[in-house]
Amino acid sequence: MSLPLRPVEIWLPDTKSAAFREAAAEQSRRIAAADDEDEVMRFIEAVIDLDDDG
Repeated sequence: MSLPLRPVEIWLPDTKSAAFREAAAEQSRRIAAADDEDEVMRFIEAVIDLDDDG
């Protein structure tokens, strides 16, 4: 039995572009300069999923 599936196109940022690198660097500077940097980093670490097992 086959499932009724349809293709979905997802657009992702081009991580190799200069604009992406600049935006990522700016966001990193803002986090580093934030008064609550430790709290922000704890939140990021809590929500990031580095487990490739699905």
